[in-house]
Amino acid sequence: MKAYYDEKSDTIWSVEDCAEDCFMSIMYLAADYDGCGDSKKGLRSLVDELSELAHKGRMFLEEGKARPDRVAEAESYNKARMEATIARLRQKERKAK
Repeated sequence: MKAYYDEKSDTIWSVEDCAEDCFMSIMYLAADYDGCGDSKKGLRSLVDELSELAHKGRMFLEEGKARPDRVAEAESYNKARMEATIARLRQKERKAK
């Protein structure tokens, strides 16, 4: 997974960066499935998300990105954490003025 920091939401997000990440996300979604209530819209949303992840996974396989690069994954997470820390420190400085 590739991590990035979103300053607007003050959150570190991660996105799939290889086929294995996509397939793990599909597995987690399927394992977490609770029936979506009686909503056709909820079920459609789930199917769309699963389909999108499967398509991304296939594209990664075609690009030769089957497995994650653990070093790059750790670096992106560390970079996102550093960006989050800097943004929070700047926000504290602004509030202190």
